Amino acid sequence: MKRRTVLAVVVAVIVIAAAAFFAFTTLSRPAEPIKIGLLTPLSPPGDPGAGTRIRRGAEIAVEIFNEQGGVLGRKIELIVEDDAGTPEKGVAGARKLITSDKVVAIGGQYHSSVALQVQEVCEEFKVICMFPHPSAAAITEKGRTWTFRIHVTDLDRSDILIRWAKEKGFKRVAAVAENTDFGLGYIKNLKDKMKEYQYSPEFFEIVFDRTTKDLTPELLKVKDFNPDLIINIGVGAPTFLMINQAAEVGLLPKVQMAASFDWPTRVEFWDNVGDKGVGIVWVGTFHPKISLTDMGKKFLERYRQKYNEDPIYPDFQGFGHIYVLLQAIQKAGSDDPEKIRQALLNNEFDYWVGKVRFRQVAGPGWQHVTVPSLHIAQWTAPRQKLSDAPILYPKELAK
Repeated sequence: MKRRTVLAVVVAVIVIAAAAFFAFTTLSRPAEPIKIGLLTPLSPPGDPGAGTRIRRGAEIAVEIFNEQGGVLGRKIELIVEDDAGTPEKGVAGARKLITSDKVVAIGGQYHSSVALQVQEVCEEFKVICMFPHPSAAAITEKGRTWTFRIHVTDLDRSDILIRWAKEKGFKRVAAVAENTDFGLGYIKNLKDKMKEYQYSPEFFEIVFDRTTKDLTPELLKVKDFNPDLIINIGVGAPTFLMINQAAEVGLLPKVQMAASFDWPTRVEFWDNVGDKGVGIVWVGTFHPKISLTDMGKKFLERYRQKYNEDPIYPDFQGFGHIYVLLQAIQKAGSDDPEKIRQALLNNEFDYWVGKVRFRQVAGPGWQHVTVPSLHIAQWTAPRQKLSDAPILYPKELAK
């Protein structure tokens, strides 16, 4: 009996020790990080300048949360993939992030043609895609369950551009667009807005291949049309090429050129076009005159410390959309994609400009928030600071 008792005690001690060791190692092991995918253009033929800025902003959002202990007691890990601005690489990158890296959401998209394909991958795997920059109305018009967007649509941009053009009285308008969902969609939106506002200038449209190295043939046709306004509807290198070659053929500075979005605010703008950039106007979404929230001010300070320059819109958007995702995970109390989706639909979130709330409204507004700071601004001197560039329209921001 004594031997049996001793043996039982020994076994019990071993079991207790093993359990204690298991509990200790389990408790001492750090929790697995919550993984967020960032799928963005970091190489040609995409726009790596934009992708780099989106990445910078996203990394700062993750830094801020991780400094506060992460989310749900877990660190955030940002896994970055380059989509190179092509749908094929976008789809491959999204599948890798979801099936191999096990991300709970994907952000970072820039090109509409890529986003339209990536959202179908997210729909297939039931994973959130949060878009900070693709602007094609079709992205949210589809009414997809897992797609959310905080940005402006090309309908928004076309709207303010046509209202401004009508007020200015331009009589001959030429649109020069890349052959993508973005470019072709923008032309359609311009035409629709002209009808809506009963604005009937002579209108000339021409489309170019986004990989072109020479826009002279297209611009000579534009010159024959003799416009008083040219709308530059490109992304990346062709936007700068259009300015340089428009000057070479004698269109600039005689003719007003308008950029379809705010790429002229990037630091590389002047390096690429020099003094030919003076006079260019653009549809803007951020300007130093616009008030920032406390969250936006915190980002601005951190960005200046890290990069010794001021952020522009893609930086703010890269930061903001990831910040919203992390808030949603907090509010969900879970990293389960379905619970995150419900949290996104049922809460209001802090953003760098105001607050945002997603609603399921049929059309382009489906699970979409428009950043409330659209304006037309202009460079009036070489290498001008953005804070010194005047806002031309609307009047309430032009003060």
